[in-house]
Amino acid sequence: MTETAAASQGPVPPTPAETEPIRVHEEAGGWQVDYGSYAQSYHDSRQEAIEKATIAAAREDRELTIEDAKTTSG
Repeated sequence: MTETAAASQGPVPPTPAETEPIRVHEEAGGWQVDYGSYAQSYHDSRQEAIEKATIAAAREDRELTIEDAKTTSG
């Protein structure tokens, strides 16, 4: 049986996008979940974004950062 080159090198370490926290923040009138490495999802409400991000963070064993809503100065 022949071992492949990839298998002989051991496990591939995770990328920063796979280890940094998933981020929920306000973006362009809605809420964005930033998963890292150009992967995002957009939601109408903060609560919906938090729910989706919480599920992903638990599944991927990652931390979650939730930012407050932006305030406008008047």
